[in-house]
Amino acid sequence: MLWNRLLIILAAEIFAGFMLGKILIPWFRRLKTGRLELYIGDRFKKDGSEPKFGGIIIAAVSGMGIFLGISALSSGQTGGGEGKRLAAAYIYCLLLMTLGAAEDYAKDCRKAVLGFKLRHKIAAQLMLSAAFLLVLYFQGDNTTEVLLPFRLGYMEFGYLYYPLMGLMMTGAVNCVKLHDCFSGDTSSGCDGLCASTCLIFSLIIAVCCNITSNVQGQLYAYCIAGACAAVLIWGLSPAKVYIGESGSLFLGGAAASVIIISGLHFLFILAGIGFAADAVCSAIQYFVYKRNKKFIFKGNSLHAHFKAKGWSDYKVIAFFSLVTLVGGAGAAAFSVYSTKL
Repeated sequence: MLWNRLLIILAAEIFAGFMLGKILIPWFRRLKTGRLELYIGDRFKKDGSEPKFGGIIIAAVSGMGIFLGISALSSGQTGGGEGKRLAAAYIYCLLLMTLGAAEDYAKDCRKAVLGFKLRHKIAAQLMLSAAFLLVLYFQGDNTTEVLLPFRLGYMEFGYLYYPLMGLMMTGAVNCVKLHDCFSGDTSSGCDGLCASTCLIFSLIIAVCCNITSNVQGQLYAYCIAGACAAVLIWGLSPAKVYIGESGSLFLGGAAASVIIISGLHFLFILAGIGFAADAVCSAIQYFVYKRNKKFIFKGNSLHAHFKAKGWSDYKVIAFFSLVTLVGGAGAAAFSVYSTKL
């Protein structure tokens, strides 16, 4: 890995995120309020005009990073078919982001109460995940083995691999989405939580790919991490722009696709333990309330529960960052294990 070029790419991503925020946030705010004011306002205060659509910034910055990374390293270890895999992963995330942006526009600008139906959104995510796996198949990635933990070695799934991985990717996308906020309700979210956890998650995956000498996975993970760092300039509490459904779906797609590219499918459960814990708590809250009309948690997710108990956004971010780092240690150990087989 050419670290000097990678550091330049990451710096370029962060700078691009800063500039895009200054340019785009006033226009995003106009979509919500109907007024165009070409200034950001007080960075350390909220005034109720904070728009969504932060996913557009994430998508633009990560796309620039991936393009620069493939171009800079094409003469070395990455290029050709591998560059096509990264392009397919980015397009997959971009299409998910488009779905989220349409939802953000309907709720934030058109004041729709419910947005799109859940079954339609899940169906669209499944179709996009299946299409991504199909593209990889036609690019020559025919691996259908999955490395199992606990020294169980590889298991061959055959054609069953594709529907299982499509379900896994859709589940991962929704875990990240719920980690941002439940049903787009920003009042139950923590400013910067999803992007912060995704930043640490991506860095962990990059380290794991470095252990397994997976250059394209490493590049992809670092570019996503750089995009997360870039949007945190404007999205960290108190946020001037929310990542919204567009950002959470893009980051969910990035988390799902980087796991496929890494070839170590159990990394999401380990490095993404923060996402998984939040999603499990949301599911428990939903089903218990639907059955008994009682609440177990004070919020509709684990991070909303902590917020309801009086935790600050930064305390919640610190908690999930620590949990993710602990899971990352297990992910690194799993990656080392994969090199011994």
